[in-house]
Amino acid sequence: MAMIFRHAAWACLLVLILIALLPAGTILAHPTTFDDRAFRYAVLAFFLVLAYPHALMAALGLVSLVALSIETVQIFLPFKSASLMDLLPKAAGTSIGISAAICVLLLGEFVFRRS
Repeated sequence: MAMIFRHAAWACLLVLILIALLPAGTILAHPTTFDDRAFRYAVLAFFLVLAYPHALMAALGLVSLVALSIETVQIFLPFKSASLMDLLPKAAGTSIGISAAICVLLLGEFVFRRS
């Protein structure tokens, strides 16, 4: 099961990077809202934690590094605008995704212990 989550996590990371770096208006990249950004990072963090449950801090570090790297690269792209305010929805989404994954892991542990 962990292999499925690993594939999902790395696929999410690839799609997230493509969306963030493509010009707005293309098929994948459209103008985004706070909710869009938060949701993308929540999904990424959720799958990373489920894929690597014993590496929670590494997952948090990877998602944070990706967010900062994307904002840094966007400084040099003429069709993108980088902003530190974009880090707020990314941090919120990461927190939500990690929290949801921890809840799923704890619930699974509780259910399997009882049976």
